[in-house]
Amino acid sequence: YSVYCSNYSCGPDSFSLHFFSYVMEGKPFAIIETDGHAGDAGTKTRIEAFLHCVAQDRASKGSVTSPHDMASMERSVCNFTTIDKQAETLLIPWMGPISHVIAACFHASGFAAEALAMPDRQTLQIGRRHTSGKECVPVSLTLGRLLEKLQSDPAGRFVYVMPSANGPCRFGLYHLLQKIVVERLGAADRCRFVSPNESDYFAGLPSGLTTLLLAGSIAQDLLHDALLYVRPTELHPGAADEIYARRTAELYALIDLQHRAIQSRAQVVTQVVTGRLFGIRRLLQTASAEFAAIHGDGVLPVVQLVGEIYVRNDAFANDGVIAKLEARGMRVRFAAVNEWFGYVDYCNQQIDPPGRVERVIDLLKERIRHGAWEAIAKHIPLPKPVSVIDIADAAIDYIAGDVGGETVLTLGWSLHNWRKGEIAAVVNVGPLECMPTRISESQFFHAAEREGLPTLTLTFNGDPLAEDVLDNFAFEVHA
Repeated sequence: YSVYCSNYSCGPDSFSLHFFSYVMEGKPFAIIETDGHAGDAGTKTRIEAFLHCVAQDRASKGSVTSPHDMASMERSVCNFTTIDKQAETLLIPWMGPISHVIAACFHASGFAAEALAMPDRQTLQIGRRHTSGKECVPVSLTLGRLLEKLQSDPAGRFVYVMPSANGPCRFGLYHLLQKIVVERLGAADRCRFVSPNESDYFAGLPSGLTTLLLAGSIAQDLLHDALLYVRPTELHPGAADEIYARRTAELYALIDLQHRAIQSRAQVVTQVVTGRLFGIRRLLQTASAEFAAIHGDGVLPVVQLVGEIYVRNDAFANDGVIAKLEARGMRVRFAAVNEWFGYVDYCNQQIDPPGRVERVIDLLKERIRHGAWEAIAKHIPLPKPVSVIDIADAAIDYIAGDVGGETVLTLGWSLHNWRKGEIAAVVNVGPLECMPTRISESQFFHAAEREGLPTLTLTFNGDPLAEDVLDNFAFEVHA
């Protein structure tokens, strides 16, 4: 028997309590939360009730319940090499349009793959039925959409791709909580999980797929950057969205057709060295000319949107913050998804310095990044890619170099671009009670004092934005 002592709004415990109750299932246990201010009468009452349940359990002399084994649960995830390509469908959780790029890359490599749709209010409600509400909102949204899929296709067999991560961020535990829920609902026999770790997200996958994924994700980011650059001053309302929708659909279809190209390492290297990038470079050049043709000459303050990667990429999770900033006369500059891939490489190289082969691979990756940027920047003046080293160096005044995670990117990218005079302010978004978001927010206060950087931090838990907060921020930026 056991008592679990916790604090209100404890981030780690929002997941650990699920694991605790999973291990203790069938046995009495108690959870005592405190904020350090309440009286002890409630605690005494809960302890007395717990001891009463213990006494009843001991008196019943029933069969001893075998505890669930969390270690076995953690080891039960599969990997890409054990997936049955004929019978199982890879499900890619929604995290913005990048999910379609990932699904197309897997499909080009012979997997049946599907990108789940953007969540909505019903998705959140379903996810909340199986969570406590204390977790960060992305876990409820991704879980809710998975359960919707399982319910809508009761005969299907699936593998849910839910990556993991090292460090203190709760994202590293999403897959375990979601596995417990799927098991309790009796769907574990037809829904497995693959949870690659940041040390090697692409373990077991052919190098051609990973190269195509990098090129596709960069192209997706650049098309989105062009959209955000043009849309606030477009000559014809709706024209930028039309170009973006058409060209992103073309990008996904183009990636889907690369099955033969990614089978040969020599062909993959040729695509990178020549700059063709599987036809992606030509697509970006064409899109750039189309965007330039509808671009007006209006001058607007540039606000950089940074923060936790899921919330900033999911328009439902952030309540459409980009559109709301644009409606208040600001141009939004968006933190790209692929910057995380570069940062993961950077962190891994700090642990294990790269050899000759790894350095060649790094050069090819930079070739992809700069080749794609040159294609889109032919007609649209988007800023050059910023190296991860420059981003980390920019953050060093506010966060120690050995502290990893998204906080480094949030602070570093913002400070780098502010010091270069490219932005007027920063909006930092993340889940409610997200530790990296809170650390970033605290350091942005210091950046405002020392360097004059205007910032606004918004945290989300599935509720609408407070419009007056954005009004005040917009007034400050324009002033």
